[in-house]
Amino acid sequence: MEKIIKLNNTQFKGYENNGCYEFKGIRYATSHRFDVPHPYSYSEGMVDLTEPSPICYQGKSQIESFITGNNYSKFTQVEDPQFLSITIPIDVKENEKLPVMIFIHGGTFRHGGCDSISYNRTYLSKENRLILVGINYRLGAFGFSVNLNRKPANLGLLDIIEGLKWVKNNIGSFYGDANNITIFGQSSGGEAVKAILLSKGTEDLYNRAIIQSAPSGSMHNRKEVNEYITSNINDLPIYVSAVKVLKVQEELNENFKGNGNAKYLVYGPHYGVFPLVKEEEIDIKINEVSKTHDLLIGYNSREVAVYLKNSKTIKNLSKHLITKRIVERGIKIKSDQLFAKDANDFYKKFHENNTHSYLYELYRQDKTEFLGGCHGIEFLLLFGATDSANEELMHNYTIEDIIEIGKPLRKLWGDFAKTGKVEVDEVPNILKIVKGR
Repeated sequence: MEKIIKLNNTQFKGYENNGCYEFKGIRYATSHRFDVPHPYSYSEGMVDLTEPSPICYQGKSQIESFITGNNYSKFTQVEDPQFLSITIPIDVKENEKLPVMIFIHGGTFRHGGCDSISYNRTYLSKENRLILVGINYRLGAFGFSVNLNRKPANLGLLDIIEGLKWVKNNIGSFYGDANNITIFGQSSGGEAVKAILLSKGTEDLYNRAIIQSAPSGSMHNRKEVNEYITSNINDLPIYVSAVKVLKVQEELNENFKGNGNAKYLVYGPHYGVFPLVKEEEIDIKINEVSKTHDLLIGYNSREVAVYLKNSKTIKNLSKHLITKRIVERGIKIKSDQLFAKDANDFYKKFHENNTHSYLYELYRQDKTEFLGGCHGIEFLLLFGATDSANEELMHNYTIEDIIEIGKPLRKLWGDFAKTGKVEVDEVPNILKIVKGR
């Protein structure tokens, strides 16, 4: 069944899917290479929104494919991927204004797309009666290298902000409450959410934020990697093909041998570059934004385990009691460095001004599989598993089991989006609230 929504002089046609209406591939902005995004307006007529939002040019990623089950080469890839998609519960009433959740996808700022098969927004939408939005943005060298003046730039972040402005201005036509908006993201998407909180002029675009497994430990001491990326991209003529830019992007990512944790996230936001504040101003900005916005932030207990999944040595050591303790200690240390420590620090600063802020740990290890509590495992619980989901990541549960197991987690996310409060101490066998209750 089709659903038509009128916005100004344009009619947007969506379709029914799993108890929801979906409108996929709405262009919210456009851009030229290394230039800022510009708002996009549709002309009169009907727009058929049945195909996934085009994604930014991107290379292959084994770990991304493992976690998400996607083959992004099958998606339409463009240089200006400023598209968004909207999901609405099918039982919405004509005069309703439902809370809105806007998802920022992850993928090390080099991969991903909002209509990935692992991001099925329908479960969150229909179970909690929410409007769900996914936003695509420029990645890698296209989004986080330089601008037209060949200076460091946050173009991908500016894309996301432009998408948030579109939602703020237009979501009312899609039954959404523009005064009740939650932004949330996982991994580099979580880092993007944090960057929005720490950007100038974004305060009125959202009410709450959920930051999931942001790799903030890789965002320190980035001078070396930033200079490496910008200097090499600046050697490229402005007119070369997008495919050539992508090739250079992937080569730079592969060949960077710098020290420190920045090497795990070669592309990313630049602090001190518009619209992001300087690093020394972060605490001031947190103090400001925490007075008027709510926060749910957290990490998974064994984040880096997924990056060790192909190591037969590590897995064999994990089968024996003594050596397993050594392996687990190493996993915890590295997971804390890259994810947990910074999440805890950010929460503490935020909580000083807002009791509607919570820190969680997602551990989900009700079986003994090596990937319990690993990076990305919440995809299955928040968005529902698909046929392509990795059986090892699913702990050999059925798709139907995973969807059912994830319900209380989706409710927690949905309740926070509606009220800014977390009323439970834990989701048994999945997550615990570490601080804020």
